[in-house]
Amino acid sequence: MKKFILKLLAYAVIISSITAVINTYYVINAENNSEIKDVPQSIQVCNFGSSHGFNGFNYEDAGKKLTCFNFSLHSQSLLYDYRILQHYRDNINPGATIFLTISYFSFFGRPEIESDIFESKNRRYYKFLPSELILAYDWRTDLYLNWLPALSPEGLTQTFKLIFGIRTNKDDGHWERITDSKDAAIDAPQAYVRHISKQRDENGVRIRRQESFEAFYGIIHLCKELGARPILVTPPYMHEYTDEIKRNDPEFFGDFYSLIDEIRYDTGLEYYDYAFDERFCGDYSLFVNSDHLNRNGARKFTDILLLEALSIDVMPPE
Repeated sequence: MKKFILKLLAYAVIISSITAVINTYYVINAENNSEIKDVPQSIQVCNFGSSHGFNGFNYEDAGKKLTCFNFSLHSQSLLYDYRILQHYRDNINPGATIFLTISYFSFFGRPEIESDIFESKNRRYYKFLPSELILAYDWRTDLYLNWLPALSPEGLTQTFKLIFGIRTNKDDGHWERITDSKDAAIDAPQAYVRHISKQRDENGVRIRRQESFEAFYGIIHLCKELGARPILVTPPYMHEYTDEIKRNDPEFFGDFYSLIDEIRYDTGLEYYDYAFDERFCGDYSLFVNSDHLNRNGARKFTDILLLEALSIDVMPPE
């Protein structure tokens, strides 16, 4: 019996050691563009939003004069914009400018927790937000992702790829991509389905997502507490994307801009709308696809926005 117990202990030590080594290897080597990290202090300019903010803001030039940070993530909602701002409020300077990326799906659609991708999307916030700021918090998910990430389903796959030298970052090089008319025409209907087609209820009425409004006004209130200047921004899109929306949902833009007018009336916020801006909407060299800027497009957009909204000229000489 004693020998059996000693063997069990030996196996446990071996398994624990192997697990610790794999876990450490994963933490050191895994790449992840789905979390927020290395947030600086004394931020003067920052932005929040979904992938339109993540892809749309490039502080390459502005960073030489200002402390800037991009808090956007792919498919991020206003609910998490608010939670992230709450968590990092002490990193933001009084008098800072906060750009709130307003996409066409920001205020419309069913509650976030009903989304088909809610669980997979929600997991990333366990990496950098405290439990009280995580929707539908689950301690088992927390255990896996923060203490044994290499043993989570994503971790096992990524560790295997790391060991065999397979690239693990699916976004690697994506921001450098340049679209063309053919690809934009193919992508636009897909983007419409993701962003607009599910916004109506069974009676055909467009759904206003109440939780998004509550989070939005929470953001505005917190900005006032911080002495920050919130500015609403819709980034540039290709005409293929906006044309697709007009064809399939002719009422959408009327509904969207009526809502923006309501918000501006209530809050007095500034709104900068680049969705139809001729400097962007027909220039394929500035886009990854029909609705996301590439690195150069984001650099151009950010420089223009800072100049037009803040009178800060960061554009490099031509």
